[in-house]
Amino acid sequence: MIGKAPPNRHGSGPSIVGIAWYRENDWKRIKSLFQDADQLHDTHAEWLKDTRKAIKQLEKEGCFAKPVVIVIDDLIAWCLVRGCKIDATARTEYVVHLMQTKQKA
Repeated sequence: MIGKAPPNRHGSGPSIVGIAWYRENDWKRIKSLFQDADQLHDTHAEWLKDTRKAIKQLEKEGCFAKPVVIVIDDLIAWCLVRGCKIDATARTEYVVHLMQTKQKA
């Protein structure tokens, strides 16, 4: 999932695009928990290959792609607090949330 952060503080420079980054050892759990798992790659290797292609494309378009590591338990807790499904929309919103939180720090 891709989330776009707000413009940097000075309003200039490339757009920063957050990329949900999943660890290989989490992939089986992801496939069992995410409500849209049937739309995800079967393996982490397939996901990684396509994600790297997407990052290269974003960079060609002048964006800075920033991988945002997703800790599965944190994502689940975040979704529970908000009463939302663990799906593509929630993952995108979570990436944006993480990016905004780090930007304020």
